[in-house]
Amino acid sequence: MDTTGMVHCDTAVGTPDYISPEVLKSQGGDGYYGRECDWWSVGVFIFEMLVGDTPFYADSLVGTYSKIMDHKNSLNFPDDVEISKDAKNIICAFLTDREVRLGRNGVDEIMRHPFFKNDQWTFDTIRDTVAPVVPELSSDIDTSNFDEIEDDKGDVESFPTPKAFVGNQLPFRRLHVLQRGSVTKRFQQHLGGS
Repeated sequence: MDTTGMVHCDTAVGTPDYISPEVLKSQGGDGYYGRECDWWSVGVFIFEMLVGDTPFYADSLVGTYSKIMDHKNSLNFPDDVEISKDAKNIICAFLTDREVRLGRNGVDEIMRHPFFKNDQWTFDTIRDTVAPVVPELSSDIDTSNFDEIEDDKGDVESFPTPKAFVGNQLPFRRLHVLQRGSVTKRFQQHLGGS
């Protein structure tokens, strides 16, 4: 991160469903983004907690990335899930262009959003408030409050192995070339020579 709070990166890094458009654009070498990319992810997980799916889910990675890049048209709220006006507003405020994204001016603007207004707590008293649900745990590693996850991962997308020659495919290490056509004595011995 530079002195202006920006990161320069030529590779898109992040979990596919949560990655912001500006981070996706970094894949082509235009990677210059700031902390606001994390607020995009907050919008995704608020949506996921309320709806049960990520907002830009698709059956393929390319489909997910296409929806993220076209977020203005692809962000939709399902009719069968009741979501408050304030919840929709904060999600839309996070899942928008970085220049106008909620949080770009700091966390205080997020804390002032109507989504967080309630009668039970404030950000100053939240640590003193009793949680509405306190799970019963039998041990530190008790996972009984989580759904079982099937081991079958199905078809996993992967990048194809390059078919062209790549130098690191050679079985030799520490090859020292002294001059054109000449190799070190150690390498000659490895080949069975003197």
